[in-house]
Amino acid sequence: MINMKGIMNVAPPKPERCISTTDELIQFSHDQVPIGTSAYRALLFLLICVQLRLSVVKPFFNCRVPAASVPHGVTVPTLLFCFALLLPMRTLAQSVVPPAAADWGKSVQGVQLSITLATNVFQLGSSATVESLTRNTSTNDVVVDIFAPTAVFDVLLTNRTGKSYHITTPTAIRGPRQFVALKPGDKSAEAIPVTFGKTRFGDTVEPGDYTLLATRHFSAATEDYVHEGEGAFKLESNSLKVEVK
Repeated sequence: MINMKGIMNVAPPKPERCISTTDELIQFSHDQVPIGTSAYRALLFLLICVQLRLSVVKPFFNCRVPAASVPHGVTVPTLLFCFALLLPMRTLAQSVVPPAAADWGKSVQGVQLSITLATNVFQLGSSATVESLTRNTSTNDVVVDIFAPTAVFDVLLTNRTGKSYHITTPTAIRGPRQFVALKPGDKSAEAIPVTFGKTRFGDTVEPGDYTLLATRHFSAATEDYVHEGEGAFKLESNSLKVEVK
């Protein structure tokens, strides 16, 4: 004899949730994918594609697909498409390299000099700009001269044999010097013009591989002069590898 009471107590199976419209897909994505995740961003892009009815996306959503066909209610087409979208996103994220921290020269009395170049390959006779940054990490004020970078800085190219070229671009200098006090934690940024050709001493840079570095001077805040031999300290920057061809 069939127990009708037992049959009556069996809960009917839940109908499979189907996704057939853009609105349902939006609601489904909000329910299943945490906001702010890469998958969520991929779904947002996917929804835009669906709304525009792109031919690449449309075949995935013209049919009704049960949401329970894969774990956690994510449909197979959605999962596959999101995975395809996340791959280039991952590759892009890996290709974006954060800028490297500045390299610094040796600390002298708590003061350091750093230089950078936009490139490390230069044509013979070309000009460029060396970006410099002087920082005071000491507990005392120091003084630097910022009047004319071509006079304040010396930029040297040195090859493997030890031959050096002074490549700061020769310029006419007029006017009084400008001394600036750098308090503890302060920095001074200056652009130094250089030329990979005839130097101010009359010699000419030859093609080859070089090490480039810059030097400058500073003094204590109580000193009026910031040049070698006048109670000043000499700073040497980090070195850069360059090629002249």
